[in-house]
Amino acid sequence: MTGPLRLGSLCSGLGGLDIAAEEFFGARLAWYADNDPAARQVLAHHWPDATGHGDITTVDFTTMPAVDILTAGIPCQPHSVAGPRRGEEDHRDLWPATRDALRALGHPFLVMENVPGWARDLPRVVGDLAHLGYRVVWGRMGSYRIGTPHQRTRLWLCAQHEQPPAHPPRLRERSPITQEDPLGSDGRLGTDRRPSRQAPGGGTPGDARTTDLPGAADYADALATASGPAWPHGVHPGEYAQALTHWARCTGRPMPWPTDPVDGRPSPAALEWMMALPDGWTDLPGIGPKARRRLLGNAVCPAQAYAALAVLVPRLHEGAPGAAPTLDTSGPYG
Repeated sequence: MTGPLRLGSLCSGLGGLDIAAEEFFGARLAWYADNDPAARQVLAHHWPDATGHGDITTVDFTTMPAVDILTAGIPCQPHSVAGPRRGEEDHRDLWPATRDALRALGHPFLVMENVPGWARDLPRVVGDLAHLGYRVVWGRMGSYRIGTPHQRTRLWLCAQHEQPPAHPPRLRERSPITQEDPLGSDGRLGTDRRPSRQAPGGGTPGDARTTDLPGAADYADALATASGPAWPHGVHPGEYAQALTHWARCTGRPMPWPTDPVDGRPSPAALEWMMALPDGWTDLPGIGPKARRRLLGNAVCPAQAYAALAVLVPRLHEGAPGAAPTLDTSGPYG
């Protein structure tokens, strides 16, 4: 097989999960589907060669080009503690549409992400996947594990069909699990479309031998070597100073001004910084601060997703389906 693996994306948002999947698997986004016009505008800007679609419940996936990998960041509202948590009884539950897409697309490799409350729905999801012939692994991991100044704990799931296609997704020849291949010598998170291949304290974000991420000692070392202001003059971070200083070192970028000068709400630029996205990722004509905040609030942190893949995918290759209890361990911020 020549060329990169083909990636399809459901409920794509601003593309955070797709950034990670592209980099981890050496894939390229072929098409995406999201019912939010602002999200589709961001996706079209950053992936001009990919085909855009709207509501996934209206897409006929039997007519869609085949893909090797499918990402799905289905809505969290049916499972979030911020709502009534009606699960499959909520009309926004898009697992059935995702399941039908998997069947129609020839059972590609599946990557999913959702809030921790999605665990209540895992028996149904895992059962459906098993019925389709998939092996499944899952686990929880917060973004603080890769150094972000916020918790953002999420549940991650990977699934591979027992009879994969002729060219199944697999680790690239130059994988961060098997070979040292950092983005740069300084160990900082990338500022292009790619997440970091190095953890904040150095080394690989998801080591197949330990299935753990850097511990508190790594963060202490990072803070000891931090230099320069981590936040704008006039900002008083208080109890968040340690976390913001560390993140500024990880990204190699100081924190932008944290609030919008017009409405006093969190600035989109600061939110992009906290998610390790390039500056201006959502700053496009016609997308105002409110829409940008919505997109960023629902987004996947690419470096966090990459670290989760680095733990879960080897478990599938080792034939160890099921929960990965060591995926989320204690961290310096939670």
